[in-house]
Amino acid sequence: MESKQGARRLNVLGKEDLRRRTVNAVVQRGLSKAEAARVFGVSRTSVHSWVDLYEANGD
Repeated sequence: MESKQGARRLNVLGKEDLRRRTVNAVVQRGLSKAEAARVFGVSRTSVHSWVDLYEANGD
């Protein structure tokens, strides 16, 4: 689990990996967006944005 402070300090590749893992947790594993936000230490707003982008663009 990433802390919110830790998530801010990730490099570009780390942020991309965090985004992909978070979206996967929602889309593939069925976590709620709020639960994924808690698990990965990111905001619910970020999770909503990332999942919306994934659903619109597939990546």
